[in-house]
Amino acid sequence: MSEPPDDLIMALGLEQIERLKPFGAIAKAPVGTVLVEPGDREPDLIVILDGEIEVFEVDVETGRETSVGVATPGMFMGELNVLSGETTFLRARATVPSTVLRVSGDALRQLMATDSDLGDLIFGVLVARRDYLRETDLASTVRIVGSRYSPETLELVSYARRMGVPHRWLDPDDDESLDAGLAAAGFARSDTPLVASPTAVLRRATVAEFAGHLGLLYEPTSLHIHDVVIVGAGPAGLAAAVYGASEGLDALVIDSRGVGGQAGTSSRIENYVGFPTGVSGSELAERAALQAQRLGARINTPAHLRSIDTVCDGYRLTLDDGSSLMTRSVLVAVGVQYRKLPLERLGALEGAGVFYAATELEARVCEDVPLRVEVRW
Repeated sequence: MSEPPDDLIMALGLEQIERLKPFGAIAKAPVGTVLVEPGDREPDLIVILDGEIEVFEVDVETGRETSVGVATPGMFMGELNVLSGETTFLRARATVPSTVLRVSGDALRQLMATDSDLGDLIFGVLVARRDYLRETDLASTVRIVGSRYSPETLELVSYARRMGVPHRWLDPDDDESLDAGLAAAGFARSDTPLVASPTAVLRRATVAEFAGHLGLLYEPTSLHIHDVVIVGAGPAGLAAAVYGASEGLDALVIDSRGVGGQAGTSSRIENYVGFPTGVSGSELAERAALQAQRLGARINTPAHLRSIDTVCDGYRLTLDDGSSLMTRSVLVAVGVQYRKLPLERLGALEGAGVFYAATELEARVCEDVPLRVEVRW
């Protein structure tokens, strides 16, 4: 694996660390202390004040550790999951007696709101690190194994891409050795789509199971009342989340598929204000989601809304899984649904020959496949 760029492993200066200290808690880390473990939720930003912390990738099958890098005084550990609350899949351990400063996601947002220079610097590094994770071997920390001809596999891959999750897609139809690898690990084609991470292997995984594993599903909190729940994570819903969170509202966004909506499948959008040279739908959605999360909005998907009921001075939203949440207001931005052709077996072919978008993902399924046209009189 290539060395990360210098701007990803930058060290904060003494003056910057002093400005950051009021937002965190200082902790001692004796030799061998594990500061981050695969499967941890709501990870902190960790600044090394003294000592040395080593970061490892963990093999899902053997538990073998592979060193990713070493953090020394002034450096900080974390990427966008500090703000999104996603599960972490790396391990960090003190190799010498160390002292660290732990800053929670909420505290980091307070920093960004009150110290824009330092906040912008840290946020820029977190974003760059997520991009680095997606573009390098570390993306294989989460692996999706399944055929491109499987609608279930395409759903998983599409969801991972919509949510910006670093992952590697392994298609047995592209690599014949994968079948032998699956068999050696005790799996078969019938177990796909399969999701493997350092903490678990999901057989015949669904999007909901995958999202739960990533920490992206909505988890009800008793007695918690949101200021606003936004149903729909397309451009309108994400814009509402940005505006609401920027005004200090407790904003939650839920969506049945992921961020971006229909716009997220567009290869180029040229009529959206603020982008004079155009922007891809996925880039627009990713930027809006980052902005909303930076300001404090939570985005949980997939979440299928079943009903809305008026209770006391607010609303109770019930989801398809039976969970419910309370909010003072609801904004519905669900967009549109495609009108479907009245054809038999159409549902069975969706995602396996019938598609409602033309992204790179769908193109991969159709690549080098001959087109057969039948004309009946």
